[in-house]
Amino acid sequence: MRILSLIVTTLLFVSDLNGQIAYKLIMGVPVCFDSISGRKYSFDSGSGTFLFSPIQLDSKSILPVYGTDATGHSAFIRKVKCNLNIAGVARIENNIPCIITDTTCLGISLVLGIELFRDKTIHYINDLRQIDFNSALPESRRSEFVVMNMIKPFLGNKYFLKLNWTGKARKLIIDTGFNGEVLIGEQCDLENDKVYSSDVAISTLYESNKFIQIQSLISNINYNDIIFRDIKIDYVPAIKADVIGAAFFLKFKEVFFDFKNKEVWVSRELLTPHEPREIYFTMKDETITISFIDHRSCFYKNVGLRIGDTVEFKDQSLMEAVLQHECEVNDLFYNKAIETEICDSVFKAGK
Repeated sequence: MRILSLIVTTLLFVSDLNGQIAYKLIMGVPVCFDSISGRKYSFDSGSGTFLFSPIQLDSKSILPVYGTDATGHSAFIRKVKCNLNIAGVARIENNIPCIITDTTCLGISLVLGIELFRDKTIHYINDLRQIDFNSALPESRRSEFVVMNMIKPFLGNKYFLKLNWTGKARKLIIDTGFNGEVLIGEQCDLENDKVYSSDVAISTLYESNKFIQIQSLISNINYNDIIFRDIKIDYVPAIKADVIGAAFFLKFKEVFFDFKNKEVWVSRELLTPHEPREIYFTMKDETITISFIDHRSCFYKNVGLRIGDTVEFKDQSLMEAVLQHECEVNDLFYNKAIETEICDSVFKAGK
């Protein structure tokens, strides 16, 4: 499932000789590169396989189908004939959905869905930023991990974890294509002085650049007697599901998703958390647009910036750099902003 603004960069990926494939974080999810097909791809346990394309396809090669995405939005979507072999990962030989996108910074062109990995174990090695798509957890290492049992209904392709939050058991879809930690779509009580808001431009299978507001707080969640602390919980009424996403699993040094035995093994060792970013941008046709903004940030409170605003950067060398490297606008901005007062570094275009 994608509730992401299309913030992407152009990156180089390499594989080592032991089957581990290097990944980069693009839009908050791990993305790998297949040098043979030339495609950047990700694994999305919450969806089926589909393609992204920046161009309209030959109408003779496409089949229209009707479907509904996670926001409840329904539309026709195109399917295309696909014959792809991602070496050491998966072979695709059927008709799959193709999403036409107008972004010039397409970071992911292929999403590998859960149907390709029902009988496999996928190993995330997050401290090295690698994925092994054909790796099992050795018996000798099991004491280093905590195991959680997946729930897989007889009908459907979704896998769930049953976790407890605020005294209520919740079935969360395991969704490595969602870039957050935990998302609650069901109505819930967030009357808490620690709740904060942010705005984001989202993209789903059938809709892009839709602005929604997210309410968030930091809380603990439980799996039986295991407590996971300081988890970011997002409440998004527009999403009709409860989800546990990539950012949760990226907290751990290693994760094994054993879909055949319906188990998730997370390492007892955690990684050092990164400082969250308070604003993100997208760029198209030399125009910089805000695609995410935290209401607690100085950008929102002091500068008065809002989601969807077009902006410019005060530093002219930064402006020149992003015009040459549109897809790297966010990394360029944050790398430059740490050298100066960050709130004074961006302003609304035309002012």
